[in-house]
This record gives sequence, C-alpha cells and structure tokens, in this order.
Amino acid sequence: MAAPIVDFSQYDMVLMYARSILRQRKEQRRELELLRQRQQKEFDLILQQPHKNDAIASETQGEWLGQEGDPVSLDGPMALPMPVEIGSDNDFKDVFQFLQSNLDPKDVLAAENQSMRDELTSTLGMKPGHEIKWNTPMVEFKRGVVYDDGRLDLCKMVVGPTHIEKLLDALERNTVITRFLLGNNVMSTTGARRIARFIEDHPNRIDTWYIAGNHVRAPGFQLLVDAMVNSPRITNIWLKRNPLTPASVNNVIRLITQTPNLRTLDLENTELGDSGVVTIMNEITGRDLPMRNIYLNANGIGERASIAIAGYLAHPNCKLESLYLGSNPVGDAGVLPMAKALESNTSLLRLSMTSTGLTSKGVSALCSALSTHPRIMFLDLSHSQTTRVHRQRFNHMADIAIPAIISLMKNPTMRHLNLGRTSFSAEGLETIKGTVAESNLCEYHAFRKLDRGEAMSCPLATRRALENNVKQFYPAEGSYDHFSNSLAARFLYSPEDVRLIDSVYRTRDKRGDKEIVQFWEEGDPVWQLVDNDV
Repeated sequence: MAAPIVDFSQYDMVLMYARSILRQRKEQRRELELLRQRQQKEFDLILQQPHKNDAIASETQGEWLGQEGDPVSLDGPMALPMPVEIGSDNDFKDVFQFLQSNLDPKDVLAAENQSMRDELTSTLGMKPGHEIKWNTPMVEFKRGVVYDDGRLDLCKMVVGPTHIEKLLDALERNTVITRFLLGNNVMSTTGARRIARFIEDHPNRIDTWYIAGNHVRAPGFQLLVDAMVNSPRITNIWLKRNPLTPASVNNVIRLITQTPNLRTLDLENTELGDSGVVTIMNEITGRDLPMRNIYLNANGIGERASIAIAGYLAHPNCKLESLYLGSNPVGDAGVLPMAKALESNTSLLRLSMTSTGLTSKGVSALCSALSTHPRIMFLDLSHSQTTRVHRQRFNHMADIAIPAIISLMKNPTMRHLNLGRTSFSAEGLETIKGTVAESNLCEYHAFRKLDRGEAMSCPLATRRALENNVKQFYPAEGSYDHFSNSLAARFLYSPEDVRLIDSVYRTRDKRGDKEIVQFWEEGDPVWQLVDNDV
C-alpha cells in the first residue's frame, strides 16, 4: 500500500503564520519594555525632585502599564519611623508629674481655680491654652499636652524606649486620660511590652491607642494583641508606619476578630504585603465584626488582595463604612473585581483610591458601580502625598471616563468627590463642572493642566452650586467657607474617630511647613538603640 501523500505546504503556511505572530509579540514586548524604561527614567527624575508639583509627575507617568509592563512591589513600602532624637529626663518630668497627680484639666482651667493654675505654672511650667482650630481647652508642658477631653498628646516628643516605663508608671493611678497619643516616639519593643502590661492591668481605662511610627515589630505587636483582645474599652488602634510584616498576619486577624469593640483600625504602611492582606481579608470575610473603618494604604495591595477585599465587601455581613487603599498597586486589574463587589455592598460611606494606578477603564467601572450605591458619600481618586516616596503610580483619567463619573455625581448620597489632577479636555472638565449643579455634592475637586495661552474658566457657577447644597444639607454651618473648615466637612472624608487622635504637635508641623526628614543617617545612635531593642 502506497504511503499517503502529505501536502507539507499547508504546514509551512501554518509555521510561517506562527513565526509571524511570535515576531509581532516579541516586537510588542520590546516596545512595551522601551516605553516602561523611558517612563521609569522620567519618573525617577521627578522622584529626585521632592519639591516639584505632583501633577508634573502624574503627567510624566501617563497611564500605568500594570504589573506586566511597569512592576510595583507587592511587599509594600518600608515602614520606618522618621529620624528623631530622644528627649531627656528633664524634658518629661513636668508632664509626668502632672499625670501622676491625676488632675483633670477641666478642674485646673475652671475660673475659680486661678491659684491652682498659678502654682502649676510656677512649679511645672504649665501653660493653659486652646487647641489649634478646634479650640479644645488644654494644658501644655515642656514636652506634652493634656486636653480636657481625655487626650494625652506626646506625638513627636520622643520618649523612646528610654522613658516609656516612666510614662506608663505616671499613668498607673490616672483616671483622666482615655486617649493615648504617642505617634513617632520610637518606643520599640520595650514600649510595646510596657503598654501591654498597662492594658492587662487596666483593661477598662484607655479607648484610643495612637502608636504610629514606633518601630513596633512582630514580637512586640503580639504582646500588644495579647492584651488588647481582652479590653472591652478599646475602640481605636492606630498602627501606621510600624513594620508588622507578614509575620504579624495572624495577630492582625486576632485583633480584628477578638477585640470586642474595635471600631477603627489603622494598618497604613505596615509592610503586610499583598499576600498578607489576602490572608487577613479571607479570614474576616463573613464574620459579624464591630470594625467600621480600616486604613490599608501603602501595603503592596495588588490584584490578589483586591480580589480578597472584594469578597469581603460583597458579603452580606460586611458593615465596613470607611476603606482607605491609597498608594497601593491596585490598578484596573484589582479595581474591577472591587467594583463588581460594590454593586451589592450596602455599608460603605467612604472610599479612598488615591494613587492606585487606575486608568479610565478602572475609574469608569468603579464610578458606575457606586452610582447606585445606597450610602456612599465620599470618593477620592486624586494623588497621595506619599506617591513619590513610596514609588507608587498615579491615577490617570481621560474624557472616556466622564459619563461614569457623571452617573456617580448624580447619586443622591454623594457629598464629596475628589478627582484631583485629570487628563480631561477643556470641554470634558466643563461638562463635569456643569453636573455639580445637578448633584448633592458639597465638596468637589477636579482640575487639568491648561494649554498654552488657555485662560482658566470661571469657577463661580460651581461654587454657587456647592454653596446651595451646603445650605440644604448643613444649614447649621452657615457660610460655605465655614463649612469647608468644619468638622462636618471633615467627617465626610474621615470617620469621626479621627477627632480622638488630633495632635497639636502634628498640626504645628504641618502649618509651619516643617521639612520632613525621611531616612536615618548611617550609624545614627538613636536608630541603633531602637532597632536593637528586641
């Protein structure tokens, strides 16, 4: 039997076609890599110029190419406290003595107690005063402020591991302090251990622990969690900029699921990483929890963690009201499943997606999903102040996203929309601005780079529309300017719990434009002391 005749020309044609496709894909990959390298080079130049406008960096970056074309770390930015110098015994002796006395600022500042004030001023250097902006009565010492609402403010005063024992000793018999503000004090493991012991001894004493930027690592964090889960008083825990790392994931889960009244949890920039957030979200999904507000900014959240967050948001048991995801490489790949989840979510009031690498596609999906949400009142798609230092990617939205944005603006629950720097055309931005009058928005921010010779459009119509909405929804605030600087406006974008951690020291630094030093010098003795404190 003769062998069948095979027409190899057909195979040759298939091979030629396959080779052609491979060449095209290779060329596309090469062009993509060249584009990525060019954008990264330009972006790095911007990063080296910290005082340049973030808008310039946003324009230079363009649309984020995603993890394949322009990878961003999924480990999250390093969580380092800012460089500081630890205070001396003399710096803290007056405030520690006042805390030991268990005096209430309300009594000290009462009109009939002038002689007491005079004595405390003479012996402890106490200065009566009022909190910047909010006008809360307070007494101030060389390092430390006590407000009449129960806040102890030692933010940036730097007790370090050196004075933390004496601080907590001074509070042993104090029943006045209910909010403990110790941001950027590099107390390290020694501090975590002492605070844990205090909570164990006094579980019903303090409701708010603000211990951001203290170089608390996994072992110290475990000590804190062991104590905190047994405190019925704790409602607020702020842990920003502590290197918890994935080694702390199980303890984060314990903190969320076992602290009986935990309402607000700040995990911003704690090096949990994409995989760590996946585990946390999967474990808390479906549980009936008291937690209402969570900060997950700057943790390396990518597509996988975004999918896990979406599962959490979509579950009927989800009661979360505030979600902050800024400075994470979420991208369109991550926001699309979140948008789908938000179609069925009924709890969320506030969502921040600043500098998450979204393009018009992701922005459109998110805005469309939120356009029918029953409660949403705040969405932030602008840039984060940490975009450059954390090497994240800006959002980029063009005219194609405008119809979805308009549909969100017309959601009657919306009160505050921040689009930040956009790539809208002049006509597109005017369309957006014109929609403000058809919305219930009380705060709105969107702008674009003007073309050469282009005049800025008149903002009066937008301003009047916002003023009318403020009169309707916040009549007690009076003028629009008063509203813009009020707690009512602040609580649109932040939960009310932020008021419990206000610090006069942080406010003064912001108002004074104090230069922030980000990195420790090599061999710094304070850093060696803090980092070796295990």
